[in-house]
Amino acid sequence: MAENWSDYTDIMLTEVSSRLGQKYKVDLKKMLANPANYKGQANIWITFSNMKEDTNKILNDMTQEVKDQQQELIAAVTKADAITSQLSQNISMQAKQHNTPLIKPVQINRDGTGDETIFVDSVDPSILTFIDKMATNASYIADYSFMYKDRKIGSWLFSGEKSYMLTVYIPMNDAYLLDQSKEEINGLFDSAEVYFA
Repeated sequence: MAENWSDYTDIMLTEVSSRLGQKYKVDLKKMLANPANYKGQANIWITFSNMKEDTNKILNDMTQEVKDQQQELIAAVTKADAITSQLSQNISMQAKQHNTPLIKPVQINRDGTGDETIFVDSVDPSILTFIDKMATNASYIADYSFMYKDRKIGSWLFSGEKSYMLTVYIPMNDAYLLDQSKEEINGLFDSAEVYFA
């Protein structure tokens, strides 16, 4: 894994760098990993801007290649959003009932080696009973839910003597991974732009 980005993004950047290699003397991966090293080069802003534009075109072409998986992803995310809504209401109610703080942290640094991660793709009485049990024993509940496009995907940490992550399951496919990677790559370009603007 690259230090500056995820494994899948590393695969995508390798592919994009390979395609751009014929056109540019600057290696995209190296530039995004260490933009400060390229700061003083002549015409670097033009090169950087063109590489960013070409990278977006390549990633958009890749998105078109997984269009069928995009439809599957939309259906899965829509289902996950509905499950998240149900679970969120229940978890909020359980937190109040058990006087357990429900927080929405910006970040929590913890050693997750002892945690159990539970993925759910439906809401049934046994899940709700399990949530009640976890809320009863939790020191706090952290809402790690995140947005994917315009849908919410639920993820909660029930912290206690033993911590549990309850996460709404989304089947991974190339469309989802590519979308996540595109976001990450755009963030890398935004960070690097500070050096060249």
